Amino acid sequence: MNREAAPRPTLGRSLLRLEDPSLLTGRGEFVGDIGFPHQLHMHVVRSPYAHAVLLRVDVAAARAAQGVAAVWTAADIADLPPIDFRDPAAEALRPYRQPILARDCLRYVGEPVAVVFATDPCCAPVTAMSRPPSPRRMLSSPSI
Repeated sequence: MNREAAPRPTLGRSLLRLEDPSLLTGRGEFVGDIGFPHQLHMHVVRSPYAHAVLLRVDVAAARAAQGVAAVWTAADIADLPPIDFRDPAAEALRPYRQPILARDCLRYVGEPVAVVFATDPCCAPVTAMSRPPSPRRMLSSPSI
């Protein structure tokens, strides 16, 4: 009788982890460790509020900050299409696609409102949060 060996189930047994030796010996490599000459670091400024009207985003202070190469809002990338659905059968949902950066309304907490590009990885988030918006300001004119 010639039997082929049945594959052993993976569930319920230990697996050899290939990444452990480098991580446990301090030789792990992460995306944050990669650097290139003249690279920019991006920080996404997200809404702390949901279901709010977005009248404008004040980015003047962020654009003037040292080390900031650019600040983008929805107005700066208006020619980019909204985020598509992965399912091509979702054609009926096309009118409800989300813009890359919030335009007129804020739908949920954490929705991207602006992005800051800076020469220093620490500069971008500090610049973005140098003037945290208050709830009243967020409903009328968020500022970065």
